[in-house]
Amino acid sequence: MLEPSHNDELPSIPGKRYFTIG
Repeated sequence: MLEPSHNDELPSIPGKRYFTIG
C-alpha cells in the first residue's frame, strides 16, 4: 500500500515491512 521508499525506512522491522508491502 505504502510507497517502496517506506519499506527501506523500516529494514529492522520485518513486521512493518510486510505491512508496507501489503
